[in-house]
Amino acid sequence: MVRIYVGIDVAKARHQVGVVDQSGSPIGKSFSIANSRDGFTILFEKLTALGSPQEIRIGMEATGPYGWALHYHLVARGYAVAVLNPLQTGAFAKTRIRKTKTDPIDALGIAQLIRYGKFSSAVIPNERALRLRELTRYRNAVVGLLTRFTNLLESRLYRTFPEFADHFSNLWLPTPLGLLRKHPLASEIAALPVSELAALLRHLSYGQTGIKTALALQRDARDTIGIPLAGDVFSLELRGIAGVIRTLRVHLKGLTSHISEILHEVPDVLTSIPGVGDLSAAVILGEIVDVRLFDRPEKLVAFAGLDASTFQTGQFNGNSGTLSKRGSTHLRFAVWQAAFASTRYCPELRAYYERKRAQGKHHKTALGAVCRKLLHLVWRLLIDNRPYESRTPLE
Repeated sequence: MVRIYVGIDVAKARHQVGVVDQSGSPIGKSFSIANSRDGFTILFEKLTALGSPQEIRIGMEATGPYGWALHYHLVARGYAVAVLNPLQTGAFAKTRIRKTKTDPIDALGIAQLIRYGKFSSAVIPNERALRLRELTRYRNAVVGLLTRFTNLLESRLYRTFPEFADHFSNLWLPTPLGLLRKHPLASEIAALPVSELAALLRHLSYGQTGIKTALALQRDARDTIGIPLAGDVFSLELRGIAGVIRTLRVHLKGLTSHISEILHEVPDVLTSIPGVGDLSAAVILGEIVDVRLFDRPEKLVAFAGLDASTFQTGQFNGNSGTLSKRGSTHLRFAVWQAAFASTRYCPELRAYYERKRAQGKHHKTALGAVCRKLLHLVWRLLIDNRPYESRTPLE
Protein backbone atom coordinates (compact mmCIF):
# COMPACT_ATOMS: atom_id res chain seq x y z
CA MET A 1 0.00 0.00 0.00
CA VAL A 2 1.33 3.42 -0.97
CA ARG A 3 1.73 5.73 2.00
CA ILE A 4 4.63 7.99 0.95
CA TYR A 5 4.64 10.36 -2.04
CA VAL A 6 7.88 11.80 -3.37
CA GLY A 7 8.11 14.71 -5.81
CA ILE A 8 11.32 15.43 -7.72
CA ASP A 9 11.82 18.78 -9.45
CA VAL A 10 14.34 17.87 -12.14
CA ALA A 11 17.14 20.21 -13.22
CA LYS A 12 20.42 19.89 -15.09
CA ALA A 13 22.85 19.94 -12.16
CA ARG A 14 20.69 19.33 -9.06
CA HIS A 15 17.28 17.84 -8.33
CA GLN A 16 14.99 19.09 -5.55
CA VAL A 17 13.10 16.43 -3.59
CA GLY A 18 9.94 16.88 -1.52
CA VAL A 19 8.08 14.18 0.45
CA VAL A 20 4.50 14.08 1.78
CA ASP A 21 2.45 11.45 3.59
CA GLN A 22 -1.06 10.16 2.82
CA SER A 23 -2.65 13.25 4.34
CA GLY A 24 -0.49 15.59 2.29
CA SER A 25 1.63 16.75 5.24
CA PRO A 26 5.32 17.26 4.40
CA ILE A 27 7.73 14.71 5.85
CA GLY A 28 10.82 16.64 6.87
CA LYS A 29 12.26 19.43 4.76
CA SER A 30 12.74 19.35 1.02
CA PHE A 31 16.31 18.57 0.10
CA SER A 32 18.55 18.88 -2.93
CA ILE A 33 20.67 16.15 -4.53
CA ALA A 34 23.32 16.38 -7.22
CA ASN A 35 22.56 14.82 -10.59
CA SER A 36 25.38 12.34 -10.01
CA ARG A 37 26.09 8.93 -8.50
CA ASP A 38 26.76 10.48 -5.09
CA GLY A 39 23.48 12.39 -5.27
CA PHE A 40 21.58 9.24 -6.27
CA THR A 41 23.13 7.36 -3.34
CA ILE A 42 21.90 10.01 -0.91
CA LEU A 43 18.38 9.79 -2.38
CA PHE A 44 18.31 5.99 -2.21
CA GLU A 45 19.40 6.06 1.42
CA LYS A 46 16.62 8.52 2.32
CA LEU A 47 14.03 6.50 0.38
CA THR A 48 15.09 3.30 2.15
CA ALA A 49 14.60 5.04 5.49
CA LEU A 50 11.06 6.03 4.45
CA GLY A 51 9.89 2.54 3.56
CA SER A 52 9.92 -0.20 0.93
CA PRO A 53 9.58 0.56 -2.79
CA GLN A 54 6.00 -0.77 -2.65
CA GLU A 55 5.09 1.89 -0.07
CA ILE A 56 6.49 4.81 -2.07
CA ARG A 57 5.17 6.51 -5.20
CA ILE A 58 7.51 8.91 -7.00
CA GLY A 59 6.71 11.68 -9.46
CA MET A 60 9.22 13.65 -11.49
CA GLU A 61 8.80 16.34 -14.10
CA ALA A 62 9.77 15.57 -17.69
CA THR A 63 12.58 18.06 -18.23
CA GLY A 64 14.38 16.98 -21.38
CA PRO A 65 17.07 14.32 -20.79
CA TYR A 66 18.13 15.57 -17.34
CA GLY A 67 15.98 13.12 -15.40
CA TRP A 68 16.47 10.03 -17.56
CA ALA A 69 19.37 8.60 -15.57
CA LEU A 70 17.58 9.06 -12.25
CA HIS A 71 14.40 7.52 -13.66
CA TYR A 72 16.32 4.51 -14.92
CA HIS A 73 18.02 3.85 -11.58
CA LEU A 74 14.80 4.35 -9.57
CA VAL A 75 12.88 1.88 -11.75
CA ALA A 76 15.78 -0.58 -11.58
CA ARG A 77 15.42 -0.52 -7.76
CA GLY A 78 11.74 -1.33 -7.96
CA TYR A 79 10.17 2.10 -7.43
CA ALA A 80 7.00 3.15 -9.25
CA VAL A 81 7.84 6.40 -11.04
CA ALA A 82 5.43 8.69 -12.89
CA VAL A 83 6.96 11.15 -15.36
CA LEU A 84 4.77 14.26 -15.49
CA ASN A 85 4.27 16.68 -18.34
CA PRO A 86 5.36 20.22 -17.28
CA LEU A 87 1.97 21.48 -18.51
CA GLN A 88 0.30 19.39 -15.80
CA THR A 89 2.65 20.45 -13.01
CA GLY A 90 2.38 24.07 -14.12
CA ALA A 91 -1.42 23.94 -14.11
CA PHE A 92 -1.41 22.32 -10.66
CA ALA A 93 0.94 25.02 -9.33
CA LYS A 94 -1.58 27.69 -10.37
CA THR A 95 -4.09 26.25 -7.89
CA ARG A 96 -1.99 27.63 -5.05
CA ILE A 97 -3.45 30.84 -3.60
CA ARG A 98 -0.10 32.56 -3.21
CA LYS A 99 2.07 33.17 -6.26
CA THR A 100 5.21 31.46 -5.03
CA LYS A 101 7.65 29.48 -7.10
CA THR A 102 10.75 27.91 -5.61
CA ASP A 103 12.34 24.52 -6.19
CA PRO A 104 11.31 23.18 -2.75
CA ILE A 105 7.71 24.31 -3.30
CA ASP A 106 7.67 22.83 -6.80
CA ALA A 107 8.97 19.48 -5.47
CA LEU A 108 6.26 19.35 -2.81
CA GLY A 109 3.70 20.32 -5.45
CA ILE A 110 4.72 17.35 -7.60
CA ALA A 111 4.40 15.06 -4.56
CA GLN A 112 0.90 16.43 -3.89
CA LEU A 113 -0.10 15.94 -7.53
CA ILE A 114 1.04 12.32 -7.32
CA ARG A 115 -0.95 11.89 -4.11
CA TYR A 116 -4.13 13.17 -5.77
CA GLY A 117 -3.58 10.85 -8.73
CA LYS A 118 -5.09 13.32 -11.20
CA PHE A 119 -2.42 13.15 -13.86
CA SER A 120 -1.35 11.28 -16.95
CA SER A 121 2.19 10.02 -16.99
CA ALA A 122 4.62 10.78 -19.78
CA VAL A 123 6.61 7.87 -21.14
CA ILE A 124 10.28 6.99 -21.01
CA PRO A 125 10.80 5.07 -24.26
CA ASN A 126 11.85 1.43 -24.49
CA GLU A 127 15.19 0.72 -26.10
CA ARG A 128 14.01 0.33 -29.70
CA ALA A 129 11.79 3.41 -29.48
CA LEU A 130 14.62 5.30 -27.78
CA ARG A 131 17.04 4.38 -30.57
CA LEU A 132 14.59 5.50 -33.24
CA ARG A 133 13.61 8.68 -31.42
CA GLU A 134 17.16 9.73 -30.66
CA LEU A 135 18.44 9.07 -34.18
CA THR A 136 15.49 10.69 -35.97
CA ARG A 137 15.67 13.77 -33.75
CA TYR A 138 19.42 13.93 -34.21
CA ARG A 139 18.99 13.56 -37.96
CA ASN A 140 16.52 16.44 -37.88
CA ALA A 141 19.13 18.56 -36.09
CA VAL A 142 21.72 17.65 -38.74
CA VAL A 143 19.26 18.63 -41.50
CA GLY A 144 18.82 21.96 -39.72
CA LEU A 145 22.60 22.48 -39.66
CA LEU A 146 22.82 21.55 -43.34
CA THR A 147 20.16 24.14 -44.16
CA ARG A 148 21.95 26.82 -42.14
CA PHE A 149 25.31 26.19 -43.80
CA THR A 150 23.72 26.03 -47.25
CA ASN A 151 22.19 29.45 -46.56
CA LEU A 152 25.61 30.67 -45.43
CA LEU A 153 27.11 29.41 -48.67
CA GLU A 154 24.49 31.22 -50.73
CA SER A 155 24.99 34.47 -48.82
CA ARG A 156 28.76 34.41 -49.39
CA LEU A 157 28.37 33.61 -53.08
CA TYR A 158 25.87 36.45 -53.51
CA ARG A 159 28.67 38.79 -52.44
CA THR A 160 31.56 37.27 -54.38
CA PHE A 161 30.17 35.31 -57.34
CA PRO A 162 26.32 35.43 -57.50
CA GLU A 163 26.22 33.85 -60.98
CA PHE A 164 27.87 30.65 -59.68
CA ALA A 165 24.57 29.08 -58.52
CA ASP A 166 23.02 29.42 -62.00
CA HIS A 167 25.21 26.57 -63.29
CA PHE A 168 24.15 23.93 -60.73
CA SER A 169 20.77 22.56 -59.71
CA ASN A 170 21.75 22.61 -56.02
CA LEU A 171 24.75 24.12 -54.27
CA TRP A 172 25.05 21.20 -51.84
CA LEU A 173 25.76 18.68 -54.62
CA PRO A 174 29.30 17.18 -54.84
CA THR A 175 30.27 19.06 -58.01
CA PRO A 176 29.79 22.69 -56.85
CA LEU A 177 31.05 21.84 -53.37
CA GLY A 178 34.18 20.20 -54.73
CA LEU A 179 34.85 23.13 -57.07
CA LEU A 180 34.44 25.69 -54.27
CA ARG A 181 36.78 23.77 -51.99
CA LYS A 182 39.51 23.98 -54.64
CA HIS A 183 38.74 27.34 -56.26
CA PRO A 184 36.31 29.39 -54.10
CA LEU A 185 36.75 32.78 -55.83
CA ALA A 186 35.53 33.94 -59.24
CA SER A 187 38.99 35.29 -60.01
CA GLU A 188 40.51 31.83 -59.51
CA ILE A 189 37.96 30.15 -61.78
CA ALA A 190 38.45 32.83 -64.45
CA ALA A 191 42.22 32.33 -64.40
CA LEU A 192 42.09 28.53 -64.86
CA PRO A 193 42.80 27.04 -68.31
CA VAL A 194 39.39 25.98 -69.60
CA SER A 195 40.64 22.45 -70.25
CA GLU A 196 41.73 22.13 -66.60
CA LEU A 197 38.39 23.47 -65.34
CA ALA A 198 36.47 21.08 -67.62
CA ALA A 199 38.57 18.13 -66.42
CA LEU A 200 37.92 19.06 -62.79
CA LEU A 201 34.17 19.32 -63.40
CA ARG A 202 34.13 15.93 -65.19
CA HIS A 203 35.98 14.36 -62.25
CA LEU A 204 33.69 15.85 -59.61
CA SER A 205 30.48 15.00 -61.50
CA TYR A 206 31.56 11.50 -62.61
CA GLY A 207 31.42 12.57 -66.24
CA GLN A 208 28.06 14.35 -66.09
CA THR A 209 29.47 17.88 -66.48
CA GLY A 210 32.28 19.05 -68.76
CA ILE A 211 33.42 21.61 -71.29
CA LYS A 212 30.03 23.29 -71.86
CA THR A 213 29.59 24.14 -68.16
CA ALA A 214 33.26 25.10 -67.88
CA LEU A 215 32.97 27.66 -70.69
CA ALA A 216 29.77 29.20 -69.33
CA LEU A 217 31.07 29.25 -65.76
CA GLN A 218 34.35 30.89 -66.79
CA ARG A 219 32.52 33.50 -68.84
CA ASP A 220 30.39 34.46 -65.85
CA ALA A 221 33.44 34.43 -63.58
CA ARG A 222 35.13 37.04 -65.75
CA ASP A 223 32.00 39.24 -65.91
CA THR A 224 30.70 38.69 -62.38
CA ILE A 225 29.09 41.54 -60.50
CA GLY A 226 30.47 40.14 -57.25
CA ILE A 227 32.76 42.35 -55.21
CA PRO A 228 36.53 41.68 -55.48
CA LEU A 229 37.24 42.85 -51.91
CA ALA A 230 38.47 40.76 -48.93
CA GLY A 231 39.30 37.81 -51.16
CA ASP A 232 41.36 36.04 -48.50
CA VAL A 233 38.46 36.17 -46.02
CA PHE A 234 35.82 34.95 -48.46
CA SER A 235 38.14 32.24 -49.74
CA LEU A 236 38.61 30.92 -46.20
CA GLU A 237 34.87 31.07 -45.50
CA LEU A 238 33.77 29.41 -48.74
CA ARG A 239 36.28 26.56 -48.43
CA GLY A 240 35.25 25.95 -44.84
CA ILE A 241 31.51 26.12 -45.49
CA ALA A 242 31.75 23.80 -48.50
CA GLY A 243 33.75 21.32 -46.42
CA VAL A 244 31.20 21.36 -43.58
CA ILE A 245 28.30 20.82 -45.99
CA ARG A 246 30.09 17.88 -47.59
CA THR A 247 30.74 16.30 -44.18
CA LEU A 248 27.15 16.84 -43.05
CA ARG A 249 25.76 15.25 -46.23
CA VAL A 250 27.92 12.14 -45.79
CA HIS A 251 26.91 11.95 -42.14
CA LEU A 252 23.24 12.41 -43.02
CA LYS A 253 23.40 9.53 -45.50
CA GLY A 254 24.86 7.25 -42.83
CA LEU A 255 22.21 8.29 -40.29
CA THR A 256 19.39 7.62 -42.74
CA SER A 257 20.75 4.17 -43.51
CA HIS A 258 21.14 3.31 -39.82
CA ILE A 259 17.58 4.45 -39.05
CA SER A 260 16.26 2.12 -41.77
CA GLU A 261 18.26 -0.77 -40.32
CA ILE A 262 16.80 -0.24 -36.84
CA LEU A 263 13.29 0.16 -38.25
CA HIS A 264 13.44 -3.18 -40.07
CA GLU A 265 15.06 -5.19 -37.27
CA VAL A 266 11.49 -6.35 -36.64
CA PRO A 267 8.66 -6.54 -39.20
CA ASP A 268 7.33 -3.03 -39.83
CA VAL A 269 3.68 -2.44 -40.71
CA LEU A 270 3.66 1.33 -41.20
CA THR A 271 5.69 1.37 -44.41
CA SER A 272 3.00 -0.83 -45.95
CA ILE A 273 0.88 2.35 -46.17
CA PRO A 274 1.57 3.92 -49.60
CA GLY A 275 3.41 7.20 -49.05
CA VAL A 276 4.82 6.33 -45.60
CA GLY A 277 8.57 5.88 -45.99
CA ASP A 278 11.20 4.61 -43.59
CA LEU A 279 11.95 8.01 -42.06
CA SER A 280 8.30 8.89 -41.40
CA ALA A 281 7.64 5.44 -39.94
CA ALA A 282 10.73 5.67 -37.72
CA VAL A 283 9.71 9.07 -36.33
CA ILE A 284 6.14 7.90 -35.70
CA LEU A 285 7.26 4.74 -33.89
CA GLY A 286 9.94 6.58 -31.91
CA GLU A 287 7.55 9.29 -30.75
CA ILE A 288 4.58 7.00 -29.99
CA VAL A 289 6.83 4.58 -28.04
CA ASP A 290 4.02 2.07 -27.43
CA VAL A 291 0.66 2.33 -29.16
CA ARG A 292 -0.97 0.46 -26.25
CA LEU A 293 -0.58 3.64 -24.22
CA PHE A 294 -3.43 5.08 -26.32
CA ASP A 295 -6.68 3.20 -25.76
CA ARG A 296 -8.37 5.17 -28.54
CA PRO A 297 -7.02 6.62 -31.80
CA GLU A 298 -8.36 10.05 -30.78
CA LYS A 299 -5.82 10.11 -27.95
CA LEU A 300 -3.04 9.47 -30.43
CA VAL A 301 -4.34 12.35 -32.57
CA ALA A 302 -4.30 14.60 -29.48
CA PHE A 303 -0.77 13.44 -28.60
CA ALA A 304 0.34 14.62 -32.04
CA GLY A 305 -1.36 17.98 -31.46
CA LEU A 306 -3.58 17.42 -34.50
CA ASP A 307 -6.85 17.77 -32.60
CA ALA A 308 -8.87 20.98 -32.81
CA SER A 309 -8.64 23.62 -30.08
CA THR A 310 -11.86 23.98 -28.07
CA PHE A 311 -13.22 26.54 -25.64
CA GLN A 312 -16.21 25.90 -23.41
CA THR A 313 -17.79 28.03 -20.70
CA GLY A 314 -21.35 27.91 -19.43
CA GLN A 315 -23.62 27.09 -22.35
CA PHE A 316 -21.04 28.17 -24.92
CA ASN A 317 -19.01 25.45 -26.57
CA GLY A 318 -16.73 26.71 -29.30
CA ASN A 319 -14.35 25.01 -31.69
CA SER A 320 -11.78 27.33 -33.25
CA GLY A 321 -11.01 24.95 -36.11
CA THR A 322 -7.29 25.43 -35.53
CA LEU A 323 -4.97 22.66 -34.40
CA SER A 324 -4.11 22.50 -30.71
CA LYS A 325 -0.40 21.84 -31.46
CA ARG A 326 0.05 20.78 -27.84
CA GLY A 327 1.66 17.39 -28.49
CA SER A 328 4.87 16.11 -30.02
CA THR A 329 6.09 18.51 -32.70
CA HIS A 330 8.30 15.76 -34.17
CA LEU A 331 5.35 13.39 -34.51
CA ARG A 332 3.12 16.11 -35.94
CA PHE A 333 5.65 17.07 -38.63
CA ALA A 334 6.27 13.43 -39.60
CA VAL A 335 2.54 12.71 -39.89
CA TRP A 336 2.05 15.88 -41.92
CA GLN A 337 4.78 14.83 -44.36
CA ALA A 338 3.44 11.28 -44.57
CA ALA A 339 -0.10 12.54 -45.16
CA PHE A 340 1.07 14.81 -47.97
CA ALA A 341 2.83 11.90 -49.68
CA SER A 342 -0.11 9.56 -49.04
CA THR A 343 -2.50 11.87 -50.89
CA ARG A 344 -0.38 11.11 -53.96
CA TYR A 345 0.32 7.41 -53.53
CA CYS A 346 -2.53 5.97 -51.43
CA PRO A 347 -5.80 5.80 -53.43
CA GLU A 348 -7.98 5.76 -50.30
CA LEU A 349 -6.36 8.74 -48.64
CA ARG A 350 -6.20 10.61 -51.95
CA ALA A 351 -9.95 10.04 -52.39
CA TYR A 352 -10.55 11.22 -48.82
CA TYR A 353 -8.52 14.39 -49.45
CA GLU A 354 -10.37 15.11 -52.71
CA ARG A 355 -13.69 14.62 -50.96
CA LYS A 356 -12.74 17.23 -48.36
CA ARG A 357 -11.64 19.64 -51.08
CA ALA A 358 -14.93 19.09 -52.92
CA GLN A 359 -16.70 20.11 -49.69
CA GLY A 360 -14.97 23.49 -49.98
CA LYS A 361 -12.20 22.82 -47.47
CA HIS A 362 -8.92 24.70 -47.85
CA HIS A 363 -5.90 22.60 -48.85
CA LYS A 364 -4.37 22.75 -45.37
CA THR A 365 -7.69 21.96 -43.70
CA ALA A 366 -8.19 18.96 -45.96
CA LEU A 367 -4.62 17.81 -45.36
CA GLY A 368 -5.16 18.14 -41.61
CA ALA A 369 -8.16 15.82 -41.95
CA VAL A 370 -5.95 13.35 -43.83
CA CYS A 371 -3.41 13.56 -40.98
CA ARG A 372 -6.05 12.55 -38.47
CA LYS A 373 -7.34 9.76 -40.71
CA LEU A 374 -3.79 8.54 -41.22
CA LEU A 375 -3.18 8.43 -37.46
CA HIS A 376 -6.38 6.41 -36.99
CA LEU A 377 -5.02 4.00 -39.58
CA VAL A 378 -1.59 3.91 -37.89
CA TRP A 379 -3.25 3.15 -34.54
CA ARG A 380 -5.27 0.28 -35.98
CA LEU A 381 -2.34 -1.30 -37.84
CA LEU A 382 -0.09 -1.14 -34.77
CA ILE A 383 -2.79 -2.47 -32.43
CA ASP A 384 -3.51 -5.39 -34.80
CA ASN A 385 0.16 -5.72 -35.84
CA ARG A 386 -0.81 -6.21 -39.46
CA PRO A 387 0.17 -4.49 -42.72
CA TYR A 388 -2.07 -2.12 -44.62
CA GLU A 389 -4.51 -3.57 -47.14
CA SER A 390 -6.43 -1.45 -49.60
CA ARG A 391 -10.14 -1.40 -48.86
CA THR A 392 -13.17 0.78 -49.52
CA PRO A 393 -12.61 4.56 -49.48
CA LEU A 394 -12.27 6.06 -45.99
CA GLU A 395 -15.24 7.94 -44.60
